[in-house]
Amino acid sequence: MQTSMVLFVVALLMAPGAMGTALYLRQDIAASTISVLRDGHENPILTQNARPDFRPYIHPIAASDGRDVLTEYGPEHHSHQTGLYWGFTRVNDRDFFQHPEGTHWCRVTAMVLKPKSSTTDLNVRWQTVYNLLDKDGSALLQETQVWTMPEQDDVYILELKWSGTASTDITIGEYDYGGMFLRLPWRDDINGQAFNSVRQANERAAAQRAVWLDVGMQVEGCEITELSMMPEELLENLSDTEVFNLIANLRSLEPVPIHDTDNR
Repeated sequence: MQTSMVLFVVALLMAPGAMGTALYLRQDIAASTISVLRDGHENPILTQNARPDFRPYIHPIAASDGRDVLTEYGPEHHSHQTGLYWGFTRVNDRDFFQHPEGTHWCRVTAMVLKPKSSTTDLNVRWQTVYNLLDKDGSALLQETQVWTMPEQDDVYILELKWSGTASTDITIGEYDYGGMFLRLPWRDDINGQAFNSVRQANERAAAQRAVWLDVGMQVEGCEITELSMMPEELLENLSDTEVFNLIANLRSLEPVPIHDTDNR
């Protein structure tokens, strides 16, 4: 008997867009990639890699200036971390997080579902389907990732619908990490911060349940303007609405007026 499960992960990536510019997908069968581009631009915003014998992943994801890259692929100290990807750490005691290679992953299909956005539908959409293999090379689980990317209010949003169909009885074990993962090009000397919906920051936010998590870091040559760069104590007493309004103001191109409160 086959059993399926479906998970939704919304708003994984938020980056400044180019207002009013249509998005389109370009699939390269030979390179096993699907790229998201803006009309009139040759450089991709992001690239989905879907090789036949390697875990699917998204890298690179470009910053709004089109030059800097917000993801990192396979650093020497964590070679299994490949940009933005999904990988369970314990499926019947088999590790699909630290093993992206073909002994664990086998592509079934990779396809474009919606190749271009429009004024009435801002989305582009694509899909990958992979078998997660046991030690004998048989499928334990077939996963489907459907990625949707719209542009809304001058912001790009990346949404994932993950579904899995078990080919046999499986147990997904608890572990310190696993599932959705984003590898950023962070180093000790780079300014960065994480902040979640229950007002926890950095180490306090690690492995904590939260409705949303904002993770930001400074990219070389860009000013820090994101919410995650704000002091933790400034945000503790704000409601979610006030936090999202703060994000909008920080991303606004208009100057924010500062009023003199001196009563003299």
